[in-house]
Amino acid sequence: MNAWKDVLARIPSMSLVDMESISLLNRQDTKYAFPHAQLGEVLSRIEPHYRVLETEASRIITYQNRYFDTPEFKLFLDHHNGKRNRYKFRYRRYEQSDLCFFERKFKNNKGRTLKKRVVVNAITPHLNQPGIAELLERTPYSAQDLIPVLDLDFDRFTLASHAMNDRCTLDLGLSIRRDGRSVHFPELVICEIKQGRFSRDNPLVRALESLHIAPLSLSKYCLGLLYLQPGIRYNKFKEKTLRLQRITTIAHA
Repeated sequence: MNAWKDVLARIPSMSLVDMESISLLNRQDTKYAFPHAQLGEVLSRIEPHYRVLETEASRIITYQNRYFDTPEFKLFLDHHNGKRNRYKFRYRRYEQSDLCFFERKFKNNKGRTLKKRVVVNAITPHLNQPGIAELLERTPYSAQDLIPVLDLDFDRFTLASHAMNDRCTLDLGLSIRRDGRSVHFPELVICEIKQGRFSRDNPLVRALESLHIAPLSLSKYCLGLLYLQPGIRYNKFKEKTLRLQRITTIAHA
């Protein structure tokens, strides 16, 4: 049942210092989603080509996130409407190391993702920690415009190719909470390949294509609002949610 963990354990490790050399804060992201049952086969096919990030003696890291939006959900609606030059704001905490950041992600009109972040003390319901105002000042938003909208947790492991020109993340156990309600995706794997420029010759892209796993542009933040915010606009995400329902179970609480 956990054969994928055996494969992951065989992949050579790399340090955070090594990984920072290919941080790709200016990058092109390609996302995929597939059932957990296929994870072992995916890893077996790419095992010779990658190393896995290991920090604090752990290869699987728990991520805790808090996402912010305007009271009118403008950031969600920008994504839903396909607007380029759009933003995403969140706290992110790495459980094993207890490091915490506030992050600003910007997707420009060329489809590239640019990310900046600042170290903060903790995940809080407000945005008055040092450095956050400076990170927001070049955006159309201020700390007063943004409110906490949902909390989102998952486990992740990160791979980097031996060629050191790309990295990828694989997220498991996605759990999302808002206003006392929650939704869980226990059988879902979300894979994101981060490259300076997309290439089909990437070993992971080739492996996914060989298993007939097609790209699925999927924002975990938008996914959470689709399930936990009654009346939210969703028509342009309908096809994606139908694909998601075909490949995974969804548990509400």
